[in-house]
Amino acid sequence: MRNLVDRPVPFRNSRLKMAKILVVDDEPIIAMTMADWLSDLGHEVVGPASDLAEALPLCDGPFDAAVLDVSLGSRTTEEIAARLTERDVPFAVASGHDAGSLHPSFARGLPLPKPFGFEMFRLTVEKLLRRLA
Repeated sequence: MRNLVDRPVPFRNSRLKMAKILVVDDEPIIAMTMADWLSDLGHEVVGPASDLAEALPLCDGPFDAAVLDVSLGSRTTEEIAARLTERDVPFAVASGHDAGSLHPSFARGLPLPKPFGFEMFRLTVEKLLRRLA
């Protein structure tokens, strides 16, 4: 299993369209790693945003899917998850918390349990993109 800092081999799945994906995470190494992985998979990265002040304006822009860290310091991404749900934008919820303990605004998000490696991340992105089809 790859750990978070391993570089993946580029992967292309011709059955799934390449997408613009919003990344929201306050941990720089995780945000940069996800952005690199998305680029390696052929997707365009929106962000990454590390706090609500950066993320809220981006969440109203044009993108196909999102990956959200639940916690941004002392704040959460509940408002972003609610906006994405209203817009019917698929999203993944990156968290080390038990899914049952999360705010209901995260209910429509796909779980991406932390810590995660490249393969789990890639599979989650594929599932997000299938929701677009």
